Amino acid sequence: MLSKDEVIENFTLATVACDKTIQSLRSQQIKEGDARLSFYYKIRTLYNMFRLNYEFYDKYLLTRKFFDENNPDHIMSDKNMTKLCDEYDIFTRSTFITEFYSAFESSFRVIIQAIDSDYYDKNKRYFTVMAKKILNDFKLQEESELIRHFSLIRNSVHSNGLFDPIDGKNQTIHYRGKDFLYEVGKPIQYAGWTDLLSILKLIHFLFYTVISNSKVQNISFIKEPASDFWSKLD
Repeated sequence: MLSKDEVIENFTLATVACDKTIQSLRSQQIKEGDARLSFYYKIRTLYNMFRLNYEFYDKYLLTRKFFDENNPDHIMSDKNMTKLCDEYDIFTRSTFITEFYSAFESSFRVIIQAIDSDYYDKNKRYFTVMAKKILNDFKLQEESELIRHFSLIRNSVHSNGLFDPIDGKNQTIHYRGKDFLYEVGKPIQYAGWTDLLSILKLIHFLFYTVISNSKVQNISFIKEPASDFWSKLD
């Protein structure tokens, strides 16, 4: 289990990795507004926001002084303070899961559409199916399991943290020599910061591997919708 300082440090390092990736893409003459850049702008913003969230959690919310100064007329027991802090941590992780997955899926969809618009139009309702096909085409078959792993974690947000698949069956993800077991009706085991930050790094490099493929590199410009919002930050 990661300490609070380690979580903050990981978000800081992830931001630095994003900056280096953005510089690399710019050196390849990738233009502003391109999905290849916008993805890293999006997740860099998320890293910064969640680092600030966690610094607030660590330096203020966990302290008795914060509650005494901001709620002088309300006496909060240590037990209730601990419970509130735990709930804040769960809220932060749940928000991170949904926002990071959304950033990845939305940009990957744009890439898939640019590669094969006919296939995309026929299958756009099924993101994991489309992603699996593209990754298979790029000889990255195992990485589709990473996306399925992340998708199952994300979907637990809709079921109070429990694994509740449509088919009612347990599932096992096999990825990089590890097995990740999902049991029906039981809490998801992989939504702690250790696993989430590991997935963060893997998705970062998976997306870069995809856009480094010649099929993507040969496309001069891949417009990302709403890219003006994810503008350049220097």
